[in-house]
Amino acid sequence: MPQNANTFNRQASFVGWGWSLNGLGQVTMSLAQDGTPAKAFLGYAGGGFELKQTTDGWQTEPQSFVRIAHTGNLDSGNKWEVWSPDGVKYTFGGVTGSNATWANGSAWIIKSSCGKSAREMHLTEVLDTHGNHIEITYETEPGSVTGCTDEYVPAIRPTVIRYFAINEPLATVRIELGYSGRGDTGVPGNVGHRDEYTEAFWSNYRLTGITVQVRNGSGADAFTTVGSYVLAQDYDWFDSNNGEGILRLTSITEKGRDGGALPAWTFGYRIGAVGTQNGWKNHTLLETANNGQGGSVTYSYANVPQYLDGRMWRQYQPLPGEPDGCERRDGRCAAHGVRPSEPVGMDVGWIPGVQQFRVRRLQFRAQPGAGRDGDAVPGDGEQLSSAQRQRARSAQGQASLTSARAQVERRGDPGAGGDVVE
Repeated sequence: MPQNANTFNRQASFVGWGWSLNGLGQVTMSLAQDGTPAKAFLGYAGGGFELKQTTDGWQTEPQSFVRIAHTGNLDSGNKWEVWSPDGVKYTFGGVTGSNATWANGSAWIIKSSCGKSAREMHLTEVLDTHGNHIEITYETEPGSVTGCTDEYVPAIRPTVIRYFAINEPLATVRIELGYSGRGDTGVPGNVGHRDEYTEAFWSNYRLTGITVQVRNGSGADAFTTVGSYVLAQDYDWFDSNNGEGILRLTSITEKGRDGGALPAWTFGYRIGAVGTQNGWKNHTLLETANNGQGGSVTYSYANVPQYLDGRMWRQYQPLPGEPDGCERRDGRCAAHGVRPSEPVGMDVGWIPGVQQFRVRRLQFRAQPGAGRDGDAVPGDGEQLSSAQRQRARSAQGQASLTSARAQVERRGDPGAGGDVVE
């Protein structure tokens, strides 16, 4: 989290602030600095782990009983190969069957000596035990550093996913990811050009479409579209003239083979949990999700306790219908009746970059239909009758946020940004 929550320090992902693609993975390297050694981390369908090099080769921590193959140092551009316990092989970066370096899926930085150093190796192939496999193609955006010949990679994005049946040389299914330009490019280190002494990480693109195609002939490009998803975003600007803003995913529309569209999912946001200062746009949180057919989910948030000088302080704001809140210290009311926006003692207050939030209450509303009256589902502590419980289950099913085919999911960290593919 940035040191100052009302300062634009980094982009949102190419999907939108707090969102990412589901199903892809990568090996990520951290640099050695200030006496801390370089580290590598694996994130893929089997989970997330730190990678450790031992006398028996590479292992995960905690132990996950996978087999890992990688040659060279952490900063090398060589591929990573991971075999899960069920025998599925995952390749990150590189080219399958060769030792090519800095190939498809690779992103790197430029070291002080002008040499390349691996930053991310993205998932490029999945091979199951039957011989079926998936290939993922990426595009990178180049960045230059004054005084060095090699370019670094400020951003990388997947463009095509192909599915191959066993012994089939041509893909049977293809997914294309479409992008458009984005305006929030004014990150620190990027002042309108890419000839900088400081490497900055940002993208010129945002994800605007996902198209699913199936093979309908013997040609290399003989595909027909069977469905698509259109993504729309907007910005909450810090400074639009300088390209400083939060990219927010506002809607997802599913379309069929003939281009006909279902009602769009739409999303609404708020700035932080209760009591957060208005200018803290980096604390943007998902507040509402609507399925376009009368079903919706509303999120309410509470502030996570923070520690200051060894003492726990908590900002508390009542939800509608609850008693007035007050500042609390170690779970006790420090000054009865004091509102969260008023200071209590010298050390109480918001600390930029430290405050976090958790979901306090989810409220579902069913879409109109037989057996549903559209009533909101009661929150914590409220009693439900049998009929209410049945309506609640119906509401939750109708208002589900899961869209498996779109493969777009809400990340657990509401402030996570950058072009991270998971």
